[in-house]
Amino acid sequence: MSTTPKPKLFGTRDMTVGSTFGSIIAFSIPLLIGNVFQQLYNTVDALVVGNAVGSGALAAVGASGQILFFFASLFIGIATGAGVLISQAFGAKDQERLKKTVSTMYGLTLYAGILISVVGFFLAKPILLLLQTPEEIMADSLAYLRIIFVGMLASAAYNSIGGVLRAVGDSITPLVFLVIATVLNIILDIVFVTVFDMGVPGVAIATILAQAVSAILSIIRLNRMDETLHLKLDRLKIYPDILPEILRIGLPSGIQQISISLGSMVIQSLVNSLGVVVVAGYTSFMRIDMFTGMPMMTISMAVTTYVGQNMGARRLDRVERGIKTSVLMVVVIAVVMSSVSLLFGRPLLNLFTPGESDVVDMGMNILWRVAPFYSLLGTMFCIGGVMRGAGEARVPMISSIMSVVLFRVPLAYLLYYVFKTDTSLWWAIPIGWAFGCIFQFSYYRFSNWRTRALARMEAGRQLEPVEAPDM
Repeated sequence: MSTTPKPKLFGTRDMTVGSTFGSIIAFSIPLLIGNVFQQLYNTVDALVVGNAVGSGALAAVGASGQILFFFASLFIGIATGAGVLISQAFGAKDQERLKKTVSTMYGLTLYAGILISVVGFFLAKPILLLLQTPEEIMADSLAYLRIIFVGMLASAAYNSIGGVLRAVGDSITPLVFLVIATVLNIILDIVFVTVFDMGVPGVAIATILAQAVSAILSIIRLNRMDETLHLKLDRLKIYPDILPEILRIGLPSGIQQISISLGSMVIQSLVNSLGVVVVAGYTSFMRIDMFTGMPMMTISMAVTTYVGQNMGARRLDRVERGIKTSVLMVVVIAVVMSSVSLLFGRPLLNLFTPGESDVVDMGMNILWRVAPFYSLLGTMFCIGGVMRGAGEARVPMISSIMSVVLFRVPLAYLLYYVFKTDTSLWWAIPIGWAFGCIFQFSYYRFSNWRTRALARMEAGRQLEPVEAPDM
């Protein structure tokens, strides 16, 4: 009888044993469902205001999205850096290091959440003005932003706790609470907008209330699990030996997200200058783009945990198998999602602004120039996930800076001002992906990242050295 452990669907999961494909899939499925529901927050906001209020309200929500993503980049960096260390400590069965890393992450999240809430609230209007937000949507955009910033700490708490749970292999517990919160968000959106006629501020209030519920449920669940993971007041402590390691991995990840966000904000500024129809069409496209790219992003998140745990256990054979398996998976997924988005793009876009054919046409113009190249995005996501799991977070950071800041943004402006059509600038998106993908694959194939990753863990845990195999 076989004694190979089967992947678990609940609780922590040891990904250093069992089937590589099975481990990644079992971890990815609830994570994917969770990501879908996560995106439903903003998507439902867009659907409700687009249908109940109009394309102007939809544009207001869309114009705020990149700004929120910019400020959330700090949380993403903290969660990524801590998540890698947590997964490595979990794979190495190092309980003391696991406890100290979790505590440091909680403390950083609290202080960063308060800081961003205050700064974002007061800088919201200057940023909207800087991005050339159309005057007719300025008031709604400002109200939406400020309300979301007020509730930023709840969102940070949920995402940080979810990061802890995923790092130890539990991707289903965050999913359960996210589903509850998303259903609540949908109900509150409809009530606040259609019953109380609160417009754009209504969907923002619904969002932060739902996020607060998910944060509270996550804390309750976490404190009923292993004592090492508990969130209590005396755990909000930043350990000086752990903080540099979190920052070493987290800062590049945060800078990566900031570079993506800054590039997107610059492009958003160009889009805003082209009028409400272009802004609404771009917003609708982005909602579909988020969902079509989500399965590939999910595999990259799963492979980060998988590589982190197996590097912690010094199972380089499983690391290599996981890399090959995950890249094949994202390429297949990319082909499927590209086909689906092009075949059903028009009816999906029509959901956001029914009857406004000019907005739908704009969204389809963007889709046809971007969707056929999702395999480049998926491969870039996947290799970036591998590098983060190995502690080489600067690699996806450099890749993002290259693909977004050095290529996508300048190229978008160049294409627009050369060809004088709003549809020409969208080609900059897949061209940027191509450069980022080439850089990351070259680094993965030709650098000695395996040896460096093992050496760092050796220094941190005082284990016997293990040499990386020649590749």
